[in-house]
Amino acid sequence: MGEIAREADNMQWIVDILIDKKVGDEFVKLWADQKELAVLHSKIPTMYRHEISKITALLCVAIRRGHILVPK
Repeated sequence: MGEIAREADNMQWIVDILIDKKVGDEFVKLWADQKELAVLHSKIPTMYRHEISKITALLCVAIRRGHILVPK
């Protein structure tokens, strides 16, 4: 499970870079299409689920602030 935390940290680092460079639009589409992740979310231990939710929250905040533009 430590690998999940490391991967989540890596993803968050990448998302931060994409947001800073204002090129996160495609990643938002990719993240939204992760149906398997959505199904597994409730089965993942809480501490790792939190890490995954932080990535989703980071994307939502960036969209709200206009750092990432997505089509309607």
